[in-house]
Amino acid sequence: MGKVAFMQRMLIIVLCAAAICGCEPASVEPSVTAVGAADAVPATSPAPTVMALVNGRPIYMEELYTELLEADGLETAEILIIDRLINREATRRGVSASADEIDAQGEQALDAMFKGQFTLGQRDQLLTRLLKDKGVTRKQWNAAMRRSALLRKMIEPDVRVDEANLKAEFVRLYGGKRQVRHISLPSYTEAEKVLALVGKGEDFAALVRKYSTDSATAQAGGTMPPFTRVDSTIPQAIRDVAFSLAEGQVSEIVQVGSSFHVLELIRQIAPAQAEYETVRESLREQVRQRLTEIAQADLLVKLRRRASIEWVHPHLRRQADRAAQP
Repeated sequence: MGKVAFMQRMLIIVLCAAAICGCEPASVEPSVTAVGAADAVPATSPAPTVMALVNGRPIYMEELYTELLEADGLETAEILIIDRLINREATRRGVSASADEIDAQGEQALDAMFKGQFTLGQRDQLLTRLLKDKGVTRKQWNAAMRRSALLRKMIEPDVRVDEANLKAEFVRLYGGKRQVRHISLPSYTEAEKVLALVGKGEDFAALVRKYSTDSATAQAGGTMPPFTRVDSTIPQAIRDVAFSLAEGQVSEIVQVGSSFHVLELIRQIAPAQAEYETVRESLREQVRQRLTEIAQADLLVKLRRRASIEWVHPHLRRQADRAAQP
């Protein structure tokens, strides 16, 4: 998993959070009035809290709580669980993250999201707009960066970069590349239909925008960044097919996991003129960063899998059961 992919994954975690805090109804302990055994009666429950009045009629906080719980409860609960697991593991290892380290993690996330473009101020403005569009607060973003910073500190001492890593990275960055357009489709039947339309001469980019399920590349006509034969950020099946095509040639259907793809080779790119020893140290930092991100993701998965989670709340239990179904 590359830098962009990992940070997108971490951002997805925080974007799933809903603002449920403050909506938990107060727990009421049953009590009795000490008058006498025969006269003891249950104390009355407090009146329900009113959220708002609409034309004089109340909407209660309990209704808001239930709606939020049904809509985003499981995702938010998972974030709370992940947060608890990371904190406990960090405490066990004697690891903490300072404010400067959390800020640095945020800057790395912005670099990954915006690929080094724009000034720091511009990136901050773009992030503000993105978070606003997704209904996510800065507090939630900072919490995600803190989680990521803690994960990084826990795994960094074990990250090792050897010569084989460096040479593979050199080939990935400076070897001959291919650039393709692709249409991602949910089924083989859909892929057959689109491939038939390509065969009839319909514009490939137009078909991408109409049919592709890959929203990240659809607006660019399906164009993917150039990649080498050993670029692990690209599925092996797509690499193999791309390097077998001539420029302008369209592939047969390529299956990647549960999705199906049709590729068109845009261009072949000759190897870059770069001396290994000249770029060796810059490659070391890039490789270290990628291995760190992979290890962060792996540790997060391991912590979650090792944890014993029992869903007690019936709403969350039902949602978890539905999510676990194939």
